[in-house]
Amino acid sequence: MGKLIAIIVILGVILVFTFQNTEQVEVVFWPWKIAVSKALLILASLLFGLIAGIVIATVGRIRGKRNIRTA
Repeated sequence: MGKLIAIIVILGVILVFTFQNTEQVEVVFWPWKIAVSKALLILASLLFGLIAGIVIATVGRIRGKRNIRTA
């Protein structure tokens, strides 16, 4: 029951955050220009960072296990 309440609270916070950051921002990356909502840009950045962190941590664990086996 505690996990369900935590999930509902987190989703509520994300929903409030999204509705408060609806203005459009223009992102310019080299030759590309795109206009997206500020909330979408922040959430996409968060997701990219989480995925990058998981990949880096997984690679570190695999290398660590490999070093232990060869030692």
